[in-house]
Amino acid sequence: MSAVRLNDEVLNELLQICKQRQFKPGEKITVKGELPKSMYFFLAGWIDIRFFEDGGGASSLRVGERSALGEMSFFQAITLSRLR
Repeated sequence: MSAVRLNDEVLNELLQICKQRQFKPGEKITVKGELPKSMYFFLAGWIDIRFFEDGGGASSLRVGERSALGEMSFFQAITLSRLR
C-alpha cells in the first residue's frame, strides 16, 4: 500500500467537489476486508495504518498531509459493483 502526494492544483480541485470530514485520534477509517465506500485525501495531520497478521504480528505505514489513500480499492469496488 502506498500513498499519493497531491500538488496544489489537484488539491484545490478536490476541495471544490469532495465532502470534508475530520477524524478523531484513534478513530477507525476503514477495516481490512471491507469494500471501500470512499477514498481519502488528507489535508492536514497524519494517520498510522496498521496491518495485523493472523499470527499476531503487526506492521504500520504513516500517511501525512496532502496524501491520497484508497484510490485503487475505491475504483476496483466501483468496477465490481457495476458487474453485479
